[in-house]
Order: sequence, then C-alpha cells, then structure tokens
Amino acid sequence: MCRIFKINRETFGYRLWQKGFVFLLASFAWIFFRAPSIGDALGYIKNMVSCWNPWILFDKSLYSLGLTREEWSICIWGLVIVLAISCIKERGKSILEAFSRQNVLFRYACYSVLFWALLILGIYGPEFNASAYIYMGF
Repeated sequence: MCRIFKINRETFGYRLWQKGFVFLLASFAWIFFRAPSIGDALGYIKNMVSCWNPWILFDKSLYSLGLTREEWSICIWGLVIVLAISCIKERGKSILEAFSRQNVLFRYACYSVLFWALLILGIYGPEFNASAYIYMGF
C-alpha cells in the first residue's frame, strides 16, 4: 500500500502515525480487559462512537470520572515526559548519552525532581487497595 500511495516510511510523520495507531489499538484492546463482561465492553464502545462531545475536555466533567485535577496533571506531565524520551530515542541516541552531555547543575536538578516525584507520587495513601488492581481479577 505504501508503494501505491508513494508513502515515504522514513519521515517523522509516518513514524508518528505508526506510534499513534499502535497506541489507539492498545487502548482499544484495554476496553475488554477493564470491562466486567463482553456485553459491557461493547456497550462502552457503542457509547464512545455514538456520543461525540468534544466539550467535555473543557467543561470540567472529566473530573467526574474519578481523577482529581492534580491526577490529570500528573497524567499529562507523564505523557509529555514519555514523548520527550521517545523523541530523543527516535534520533538514535540513548537517554543516558543525551543526559550525560547536559550540565552538572541541570542533571542534579533532574535527579532532585525525580527523587521528590517518586517520593510524593509513589505514596498511594490510606485508600490504596492492592486487591483493586486491574490484574487481581484474573
């Protein structure tokens, strides 16, 4: 198909499309892992494609899904970090190589931020229940 449409597989856009498509497929597959039954999963999919409302991204109704504003911020920052690491690796460099070329002050600032992020975000709190983890149902 790439020959028919003369798609250059070496471009950034093509590689971005490949990664995005795999992400969408994996996210779609997770619906079946998360849903209690196949019928519920098909109902979720039906609601996803039949109820198009892009304004939920701006009217704060996403907070009703169970994540707080801080947790949404953590998710977004996590995605930004993963995207940055992916871009570095896409250029053919290792993360350690790119990181080791930075100034010492910057590296120690990153170490400090990572340490405190692990300390603060790694604590789940008294409500954390390991048996509610997604794989505990299998």
